[in-house]
Amino acid sequence: MYQFHISNLQKDQWDLIVKSSNGDYRQYYEWGELKKKFGWKVLRLELKQNLKIVSTCQLLIKQKWFFLFIYFPGSINGDQKYLKELIQFIKNFKKKYIFKYLRIDFTIEENNEINLLLKKNNLFKVLYKRSGNTQIECDLNNSLENILKNCDRKWRYNYNRALKNLINIKVIPNPDINLIYKLSKDLEDQKKLGKGHSHEEVKNIFKNLEKNIIYLQANDNKGEILGFRAALYNEKNAWDFFAVSTKLGRAYKVGYPLMIETLREAQNKGIKKYYFVGDDPVNMKGVFSFKKGLNGKITQYVGEIEWSNFFISKCIFNFLIYILYSNFLPKKFQRH
Repeated sequence: MYQFHISNLQKDQWDLIVKSSNGDYRQYYEWGELKKKFGWKVLRLELKQNLKIVSTCQLLIKQKWFFLFIYFPGSINGDQKYLKELIQFIKNFKKKYIFKYLRIDFTIEENNEINLLLKKNNLFKVLYKRSGNTQIECDLNNSLENILKNCDRKWRYNYNRALKNLINIKVIPNPDINLIYKLSKDLEDQKKLGKGHSHEEVKNIFKNLEKNIIYLQANDNKGEILGFRAALYNEKNAWDFFAVSTKLGRAYKVGYPLMIETLREAQNKGIKKYYFVGDDPVNMKGVFSFKKGLNGKITQYVGEIEWSNFFISKCIFNFLIYILYSNFLPKKFQRH
């Protein structure tokens, strides 16, 4: 029987495997390094057959007292059948922790074969879901002219309406982190959203991933900020990551030209696929409608699933996630 082992691969070696597997951006080495700054321990695993690495996965860990919490963003870099070996590794890992809980944001397209695989490994939908499981894929092999032509009628109308305003959109290589944080916080207050990224999180995201971030900012003719959009990219793929429009920006419909200019910059960098991941058509209907208007390919992936060695572990961790990440607590106690 093959087993997962702790990996000693260097960054370039690790990322090459993620890339060849078309892995989730949260499986790249630098994402793990970023999460370390937020108090996570990173566990990188590899599985070999005949001395050849056939699979890897990057896990994030927090531990306290008798509890071990493991978060797995994305999917196995390789064949998903190795979920069996992953669960076996977790069962044997750090045995002093009585209560073990694994939560996976599984970004594999949902189908009968995958659902059967999950059931065989006692992986089930989470009790409390934090995010959606819809993905929209924009094919940047198409010209922007064709992308705009294929947008739905309302989207094109709003785009053309926005162009009537005096809007200046620029690619910013070194954005003002304090401004990004302020705009994000203002939007949370206006829309009564849950607590988002802290100032320290924004700072670390843009510092650690600056070489992999596309950032565009829109201002009016007086220089007043209207909004921004940011995407993470690696090689030929990009993932929509962070976007805010001010109250005036929303009146100007600035999100529409900002989106098109972001796609243009992605094309300039040789990116072929632009993804929106984790959208929720029910709870975030407006945001989803905006992205859906581009008429990209929509798929449903598995989303959040979980495993625990005791049912009580599952209940405890879901309750903690609910009170920390929902709007249940006052904002100062919420987590992102």
